Amino acid sequence: MNSLSDLQWKNRVLLIKASSDGSGAMEILNRYRQEIAERDIVWLVATDGDIRSNLEEVDPALAASVRETLRNQPGQTRVVLIGKDGGVRDRSEQLDPERLENMLEVQPVGVDPTRHLRVLAEWYPGLRKARRLFNQRPKQTPVLARSQARQTPE
Repeated sequence: MNSLSDLQWKNRVLLIKASSDGSGAMEILNRYRQEIAERDIVWLVATDGDIRSNLEEVDPALAASVRETLRNQPGQTRVVLIGKDGGVRDRSEQLDPERLENMLEVQPVGVDPTRHLRVLAEWYPGLRKARRLFNQRPKQTPVLARSQARQTPE
C-alpha cells in the first residue's frame, strides 16, 4: 500500500498524531482492539520518529501520505477518522477513550457479503447446482451492442 487511497472501500482509517512515543494512544487502541477489528478499522499512529499501525507493514510512501494528511488538517486536529468512502467522518484534538468508543458505536460492524449465499446453500442443496449453472451461462452482450443489433436492417 502506497497511500491512504489504497485502503478506500476496504477499511475505515483512524489517523492519530501522537506526541513522543505514542504509548498513550497505543494503550487506548489496544483496549478497543476487538471493536476496531470488527469494524474493519486500520489505525496509524504517527510519532516523531515512526508510524505504528495494526497493519503488518507500513510502506514508506503510506507513512508519508499519513503525515501529509495529518499536517493538512485544520487547527489542532490530532485524530482523524476516515470512512470507507474516503471522506472524513470525525476530527478531534486528542484521542479520548469515550469519544473513540462513541465513534466505534456509530460505525457499522463489518458484514461478510457472501454470508447469505452460504446460509442459503446449506438450507437448499439444489442451490449449489443452480449457482454453478448460473456461473457457466454464456456472457451476455452489453446493452448497447444489443440495441444496435436490433436497429440494423436484415
